[in-house]
Amino acid sequence: MSSQIIYTVGHSTRLRSELASLLKHYNVDTLIDIRAIPYSRYNPQFNLETMITEFPKNGMTYEHLSSLGGEPPSREVMAQAKSCSERSRGFATHMESEDFKRGLQYVLSLAASGKSVALMCGELRPEHCHRFQVADVVQANGWDVQHIVSETDLRHHPANLFTY
Repeated sequence: MSSQIIYTVGHSTRLRSELASLLKHYNVDTLIDIRAIPYSRYNPQFNLETMITEFPKNGMTYEHLSSLGGEPPSREVMAQAKSCSERSRGFATHMESEDFKRGLQYVLSLAASGKSVALMCGELRPEHCHRFQVADVVQANGWDVQHIVSETDLRHHPANLFTY
């Protein structure tokens, strides 16, 4: 199974059309939004309702899967956090939950069925995002994980010997 790939991507400040073009470049047909809260004050083009109505026009499936996003952080944490990783403190505990495990199995089954899947969050750099932790678990399940940063920057997820 190691030749099969699951991608991750951060929407960052891109235009929605730029994200769609980037995903098409890597032949992604299914975008799974793993943000705990599928809204962005600064990038409303990636808010849930907009993505549900607009993203399929690019020939791709869009789904929000909150089980891979964890519990929404408190207002205090949201006000002080500078990155997704700061907002995701305690995420490792959530990864042990049945909710997370069901979400993970759903993603793996989609990919195993032949879908080209990308997991999306907000941060451009995967190492600043909880999707890096999700990638550890995906990789531990036998999948190759590639982080899409740009059309010329595709990063192989490093092996984490402590994830089992």
